[in-house]
Amino acid sequence: MSIQICPYCKREFDTEVSPAMPFCSVRCRLADLDGWLNEEYTVPTDVEKELERLANGGEIIPNEKQNGDAASPTNDD
Repeated sequence: MSIQICPYCKREFDTEVSPAMPFCSVRCRLADLDGWLNEEYTVPTDVEKELERLANGGEIIPNEKQNGDAASPTNDD
């Protein structure tokens, strides 16, 4: 028997018999999903970096370019 706390309702439950891990029940799993779908939860982001990424066609920009530390290539040929 392995006991865990449900992240939604905070009740203890046996992980070996739960049909909806990591939640205690399907009801808690669906209630949590509803919170995500209704934008009650958010994931913090760095807005400036996200806007820059979108402006570059969605490409991930290497850290050197984001910080301005990378040297620009020159055509001294």
